Amino acid sequence: MNKKKKSIVIFTGPSGVGKGTVEQLVFNYDELNLSLSCSATTRSPRGGETNGIHYYFISKEEFKDRIKNKKFLEHSFHFDNYYGTLYSELDNIIARNKVPFLEIETNGAKIIAQKMQKLKNPPYNLITIFLSPPSITDIYKRIKNRGTENAQTIKNRVNKAKEELLEAGNFKYVVYNDRPERAAQEIREILHKELDID
Repeated sequence: MNKKKKSIVIFTGPSGVGKGTVEQLVFNYDELNLSLSCSATTRSPRGGETNGIHYYFISKEEFKDRIKNKKFLEHSFHFDNYYGTLYSELDNIIARNKVPFLEIETNGAKIIAQKMQKLKNPPYNLITIFLSPPSITDIYKRIKNRGTENAQTIKNRVNKAKEELLEAGNFKYVVYNDRPERAAQEIREILHKELDID
């Protein structure tokens, strides 16, 4: 059992870097006691995605209402949709003595880090991990192979990925995803240290 019950893992990196694959491997390490935080979004579900498991799929009106009522730890707007992390989601995970694991886009991760730095007594211990790709070409191939994006969207995502790579230095840990198994093991070691797991 970890000693820092209010630790939050922020896992980020550019679209197409392989976050989902590495994340699945990290979640195989039961001793980490992680629970995936489900973000809210206004985008449509992709094939196989389930509301309340992969995302909370909500309307733009509902999302804006929750912004107004300060229900989000962070939120952002990109690719014509809102994305955000609900405080209630984190509170529910922590209440179950689990460690929230947030897989979020880079800007959202930066917003959370900046928000916590401004607080005298931040409510969460942030463990920020940036997953970096072998190359920008690798990102292009991954996004294209999804088969869910048109050519312009792929171009936009690759351009955004290039910008996001410049942000890697803003995160406590940068993990190179040359092989998902190796990257997951490195993250496991980071979390053992950060969460005081023997």
